[in-house]
Amino acid sequence: PYSGPELKITLPRAARLAGLVVDPSGKPLADAAVEVERERDVFTGRSDEESRSSDAQGRFEVRNAPSGLVRLRATHPKFAASPTLELRLAPGEERTD
Repeated sequence: PYSGPELKITLPRAARLAGLVVDPSGKPLADAAVEVERERDVFTGRSDEESRSSDAQGRFEVRNAPSGLVRLRATHPKFAASPTLELRLAPGEERTD
């Protein structure tokens, strides 16, 4: 058994992202998929991805977003995919439109 000093692991607070998806004319776009990809994990070598849908007003929210480098991209069947947006999030940071 381990007999050294107590090991303490502190989990960082999650970040929060919220925004608006619009079509080329600037109108809010419902049912767009907002894909969130976090940077490659140093332990597993994988990058995690999740998706959220925009609501009827084009709004989306990602709670519990990871800190570090995050990539966002929106897709919709009627439009081309958006350019990828890269953000660097601090633990507990909130980014809204």
